[in-house]
Amino acid sequence: MSLRFEVVETRRERRAFVELARRFRGSWPSYVPQLTGETLRLLDPVKNPVFRTARQRLWVAKDAGVRPRGRVAATFDPRHELSLGEPAGWVGFFHADGPATAPAPRVGARRRPRPPPAPTTSP
Repeated sequence: MSLRFEVVETRRERRAFVELARRFRGSWPSYVPQLTGETLRLLDPVKNPVFRTARQRLWVAKDAGVRPRGRVAATFDPRHELSLGEPAGWVGFFHADGPATAPAPRVGARRRPRPPPAPTTSP
């Protein structure tokens, strides 16, 4: 299966990113969905104060038919390196529709990804 990863950039795309979790996990009997509004505020670079220094990028994996097959977020905060002396990034919001979409992650990646540019806000 060939996948294409699209960067989430708009509010509409961010909402679709959040709602994908229900699609992938909604049929599980023990699944309790996160509150959509709360999750949107958490991911909003203007409303969440952590993004004054941290950078986050969201991706949606789509197949050749443009059907969403998975999602993932990556976050980097330079304050972590300043306070603890080691660079670190975090991966989260990971959901996929099956093992073909989500192969085993690489452990111990050596290259540090460049963080995305800081969001700009108008006064």
